[in-house]
Amino acid sequence: MIRAGGNLEQIGTIRCNGSNGQSTGIATGTTGAQGSGGGGGSGGLIGLYALGTLTVAATAVIEVRGGDGGGGAPQGDGGKGGGGGGGGYIVLHSSSITIDGAANLNLSGGNSGANTGTANLAGGGGGGFGGNGGSGSIPSSGAAGQIIQRNYIPN
Repeated sequence: MIRAGGNLEQIGTIRCNGSNGQSTGIATGTTGAQGSGGGGGSGGLIGLYALGTLTVAATAVIEVRGGDGGGGAPQGDGGKGGGGGGGGYIVLHSSSITIDGAANLNLSGGNSGANTGTANLAGGGGGGFGGNGGSGSIPSSGAAGQIIQRNYIPN
């Protein structure tokens, strides 16, 4: 959270991305073993609050991307990949909000992990916060997060 008593201009980079899920490892030469991937973490929360104007400049990068799911085990019978994490939240709160069209606001969900081998062991589901996490049963990507804009008139 960044709070300003006056005007606020975001010109740089702020990231609060989810972590990637871990891939499972099984000892080389192992047969019959199964290992699934972990789910990606959800994106976080970035809040920008200003009592004056709030501007997100063309050079700004604000990311709350979900983490990617881990892949199934490359050895043994393999396993399913984990679901991607859902994107997070970007909250903008000010009396006047301007977002330059060239600004990079990334709320995307993470990618699903890769299925490997013939095993049917489900991967972990991705975390969900702003957007739903992807499934680990049939590995899927996480959903996009949300941007929330609130305008108010100070007293």
